[in-house]
Amino acid sequence: ALLVSVLPTRNCREVYDFVALTANNGSMSAAYTDFLNTQPLLVDAFLATNIFDLWIGNPSRTVGNMRTDSDTLFAVIPDDNILLSDQKTFTPKNLCPFEAFTRFATPQQAPVIALTLQAIESFPPDRIAATADRLTPLDPVHWKAAEYSALLTDRRPLLRPMLMDVLSPATRKAVAALA
Repeated sequence: ALLVSVLPTRNCREVYDFVALTANNGSMSAAYTDFLNTQPLLVDAFLATNIFDLWIGNPSRTVGNMRTDSDTLFAVIPDDNILLSDQKTFTPKNLCPFEAFTRFATPQQAPVIALTLQAIESFPPDRIAATADRLTPLDPVHWKAAEYSALLTDRRPLLRPMLMDVLSPATRKAVAALA
């Protein structure tokens, strides 16, 4: 289960902060890998969140803004950095943590990878624009709804080839078979 929300949820019990876990084992990828090894039901949500982050240019998944209550991943974007990242962040290697993403992006996970890509690729430009307009009140001085809407629309067809380049050959083949 994956929840992306601007509102707190009442279902969020005790959460794990991956930044705190990083202090225990040295790296963000190690923290995610250790956690996902014990919570395999959250791997699909983890992969989908990372693909979504790649689309919107959000490379900052290291600052404690992905949390879990062991049943659900909560993807939080705490400020107005969504869509404000420049083009250089729009690469899979800027996903954080990239190593954990590639480790869990296996042929068995091809369905969630393919479905997430399909959902983004087919997301209508008019709905992207409407969503960007709705976010304008969050930062009316800096938010450029039309520019960010165009950026998201333009990025949709670029996601799949970029992602396929970093997947293992077996995973790439499995995802391609589902396209």
